[in-house]
Amino acid sequence: MLYKILSLPLILLGLIHETHSFCEAKWTSNISSEYSSSPGLSEPGNAVSSLIFTVFGIGGLCLRDHSDMWYINMNLYTWMGITSFLHHYFFYDSKWAMYSDVVTMQILAPMALYQIISVIKETYWGLYVFSGMIIAMLSLISMTVMYLLGAGPRHEILYSLVGCIVFSQIPTIMYFFREKREQKWDIFKALLFAGGLFGTSVALWYIDDECPHWMRNIINGHALWHVGIAWSLFTTLNVSNIISITLRDKEYRWITPFPSAKWVLFAIKVVKSDNLSEIKTLVHKPIIRKTYHRRASSWT
Repeated sequence: MLYKILSLPLILLGLIHETHSFCEAKWTSNISSEYSSSPGLSEPGNAVSSLIFTVFGIGGLCLRDHSDMWYINMNLYTWMGITSFLHHYFFYDSKWAMYSDVVTMQILAPMALYQIISVIKETYWGLYVFSGMIIAMLSLISMTVMYLLGAGPRHEILYSLVGCIVFSQIPTIMYFFREKREQKWDIFKALLFAGGLFGTSVALWYIDDECPHWMRNIINGHALWHVGIAWSLFTTLNVSNIISITLRDKEYRWITPFPSAKWVLFAIKVVKSDNLSEIKTLVHKPIIRKTYHRRASSWT
């Protein structure tokens, strides 16, 4: 267990290949393999928790005037919850459900990274080149290790993409502090909270793989992993939305159930600033009064 937590940076860089089984399936059916042929084997806890992706996705699709990449990622979020639900609910001999889950996950990761990097490019070229160098380095390391070890590429590519998303938050934070934005500390706390949530989720994933005795029938680590990953990535994509909206000279506001700690859970809504300016113009526009005189006409 300690080895896996200490090896997290190497796993994110794609230097270690890991396969995982889930505690819920191992405990309920007393199996040791990743998949079982036991009829009726299911993981209802992991299945239901997967739907948090769909909740975030539908919520994101309800927002207006964001980038095309945002809506692509929110659609993928919606499908991620559905396919992950199918994978865990039909856990026994469900290769079709597993492949649907894997394909959606492998598409969502690079699309999320693309949204973040494309926004960073708009800030200034130096940060974009810096981010590009990180991505190129991680890709090169991953391909080299895969070639030398002969390991399957799926996990290495996914871990490398996740590592790039984590590292891309460095230039994102630099942008807000360089521009001296009013909400820079809220954004910093949001990304710090998302990072802590991500780290905790990863730790729970590995604890779930070990399936310790205290976790059985008490807490489902993989289910909490679903919630934490969906939450942290949604926060990260919303922060990239703030940059995109700012660069378009648009106004925005935070939608959050926690006004005193809005950086915990929030979505970014674009305010129709054009309409507001029109209203202000109408309010301040002087009213020209015309005096009309009635002429009295007499008939003789």
